[in-house]
Amino acid sequence: MLEQGIDGEDFWDICCDHGYLGEAALASGRFRTVHFVDRVPHIISNLKERLGENEGASFTVSCAEDLPGPLAGVIVIAGVGGHNIVKILERWGSGDDLVAKRIVLNPLTHAETLKGFLLKWPAYVTARTINVQEKARSREILILERRA
Repeated sequence: MLEQGIDGEDFWDICCDHGYLGEAALASGRFRTVHFVDRVPHIISNLKERLGENEGASFTVSCAEDLPGPLAGVIVIAGVGGHNIVKILERWGSGDDLVAKRIVLNPLTHAETLKGFLLKWPAYVTARTINVQEKARSREILILERRA
């Protein structure tokens, strides 16, 4: 999913869990700021401790749907179900708070529910889908681009 980032832009690791994706983004040096967001305080605390002080990192304890805008750059939401991703995207809406150039989604479950929502979402279009094999499961990564 890191390869979906856009050099020089912000990179948002939403629902970051252990933060491995964001950590790889930070180590790559490709992004202006890497934002780690999770609603569980000890996850963010552990990330701060593990990564130390870093000017290129931002740590936020928050539910994704409550993040203040504008959200710009590339947003990655992975490791949660499609229902939760829909809830986050509905809350962000298509207004001025969401100005990301690209959104990368990797639902753990309910991918069809998410895809149904995306067909009607006016702000972004599904540009491509990448199928990945993890253990015994096949999952889709959905790459959304902002509509012109």
